[in-house]
Amino acid sequence: MRDRSRASARIAIAIAIAVASAALAAAPTVGARESGFQSKGAYDLVSKDINGERWAMTYDTDSRVITGNVFPVDGGPPQFVVCDVLSIGGQGEVTAACSGADACTACPCGNGFSPIGEVTLPSSFFETCDAAAQVDEADGSVGAPTSFLSAPAGGARESGFQSKGAYDLVSKDINGERWAMTYDTDSGVITGNVFPVDGGAPQFVVCNVLSIGGGGAITADCSGADACTACPCSQGWTGLGQVTLPGSFFESCSGGTPPVIDCPGGNAIVSGVITSSQTWPSSCNVFLDGTVFVDAGVEIFVQPGTTVRARKNPSNPPPSALIVRRGARINASGSAGAPIVFTSDQPPGSRAAGDWGGLVLNGSAPVNCPGGECLSEGLSDSPFGGNDPNDSSGVLRYVRVEFAGRVLSTDNELNVLSLNGVGRGTQIDHVQALIGLDDGIEWFGGTVGAKYLVATGAADDQFDLQIGTTASVQFGYASQYGGNLDSTGSHGIELDNNENGFDFEPRSNPHFCNVTVIGCKDQGGNCSVDSTGALLRRGTAGQFWKSIVTNMGSRGMQLRDAATAAVACNPGPSLTGNLMFRDSIFWNNGASGSTNCGNHSTTGPDANCNSCQLYDLWKANSPAPVFESDPGVSGSSWPPNPFPNGNANSSAIDCSTLDPAFQSTGYVGAFAPGGADWMQGWTSFAVN
Repeated sequence: MRDRSRASARIAIAIAIAVASAALAAAPTVGARESGFQSKGAYDLVSKDINGERWAMTYDTDSRVITGNVFPVDGGPPQFVVCDVLSIGGQGEVTAACSGADACTACPCGNGFSPIGEVTLPSSFFETCDAAAQVDEADGSVGAPTSFLSAPAGGARESGFQSKGAYDLVSKDINGERWAMTYDTDSGVITGNVFPVDGGAPQFVVCNVLSIGGGGAITADCSGADACTACPCSQGWTGLGQVTLPGSFFESCSGGTPPVIDCPGGNAIVSGVITSSQTWPSSCNVFLDGTVFVDAGVEIFVQPGTTVRARKNPSNPPPSALIVRRGARINASGSAGAPIVFTSDQPPGSRAAGDWGGLVLNGSAPVNCPGGECLSEGLSDSPFGGNDPNDSSGVLRYVRVEFAGRVLSTDNELNVLSLNGVGRGTQIDHVQALIGLDDGIEWFGGTVGAKYLVATGAADDQFDLQIGTTASVQFGYASQYGGNLDSTGSHGIELDNNENGFDFEPRSNPHFCNVTVIGCKDQGGNCSVDSTGALLRRGTAGQFWKSIVTNMGSRGMQLRDAATAAVACNPGPSLTGNLMFRDSIFWNNGASGSTNCGNHSTTGPDANCNSCQLYDLWKANSPAPVFESDPGVSGSSWPPNPFPNGNANSSAIDCSTLDPAFQSTGYVGAFAPGGADWMQGWTSFAVN
């Protein structure tokens, strides 16, 4: 780092950013703009000028995601970029599937991320500083596309912010410096570039988030490094101490979040229809009194660490539930250390499944009800579905929904979490559904992508999908609890197309990768009553890769009906490839421990295949067959043990070839053998 007194004088941050001992960054007096690069831990940071555009990027080599800002070198408004790395070539070139978004210019952000397509960055892009990495001054290129993103024509520099998946991106001008930052909310790390707004040479910053305050203020431990000016890089990273970013730093736009609801005496009662945007603060006990609707055009912001309690015995029409209508949004973005919890108002020890109705999101993504629109189960005045696959219902991140679900009548239920026609513009990661009276998480159509989902202890199915669901999930964990299981049959994953038309379009065709399903057959209760790991029926398609199905009371998988058999198999039978488990483990299912498939009478002799024929085809499907090997997980007691042994290591197939948003993993199931527990800090396995 350079002279600290000079740096401190330049960065008296107007938004009250407190730096413990030094300025976070000041532009170096020397250094090549084009070659700035540093690497710290799993993060490679680069700032390069390419054809008049500044590329301020972070490559998260753990998750294989590239994020950053692209804007004119004269400091104009940015576009934000999030790219999932697809492959790395023999020369080090990186091919990635990218999405981009303009800076926000209004509250709430309405311009979202849009697909850009595949982008290839040459090997010279992420290099230390050798000659190959220097920009050719004649044409201003490093072999990258001539214009990765064109900077938008308008937009407020100070308010640019977007969020995609686990990454919050911001570009703000503060006292003459451009702060182009990425907040990786999965790992709790902030990375980025800080440099003069006129495009001078950068400093790189990596901060580990220590805590998030009640107002959203982030305290982090930061290090900084200058741009490289010689090979190899010699100046390295220098500790900057603790930095506090106010809650306003990572906000949707300059207008900030909407007004905080009144909270007299520390309590706020929410009921009826919410017709104006509002913030639910973590300092307030928020109570849902009856069925609460968020009206179209309204956004609810829920601060990290907030607990929302639903009244079991409401004074308004029951049940208590939170219904986000089509065209409305919920922004519930917590953290591992400060999750957002939707729960019962009953005290711990007295809570139970069905205390309240649950959380329902209604979107405008495609469904296969006649006319393209459906009505929510249990809610006659809440339509969902439409023709916008990129629709956004908001953000659910580090959220737990528990002790919910309500059976209103036969086949008319509220689940713990219902995703109704929810589009892929919605951001869902690190979400748990715990102890429900019906299903844990149920998708009714829609296209939403999600990561790090946990469904535990639902009375019926843990994951349930139907009416044209084309959603995607990576890293999902589902487990049954014997003390809260239906007596009529419950499943790990239940997958339907449409019960009213098995061939309705769009056909359900979800993509799941790295999922662990654990039954409760040794726990007692109703665990052996028609309990299937993966129940496939009513004309569905689907892809399930690199997953584990184990400890189910009745069977590992079952195919029910000729229509679904026709989707899965050609006559003969042979695989169509449209309904597949690949590179997955089935183990210890059924009473004998070897009932990994079970035929059903509804799949008659004229069907293209029955359950066990399909299962055997999966087993023989080289090079990524289903296999039977003890993964080391256990469901004999509660909570189960979902962490596998080395038998779960496998690289037979790559999840990223199924969905470009998926990461490549060398293991099957939701957790890496010997790897991190991504549930730590924000989940619960309490049963009452």
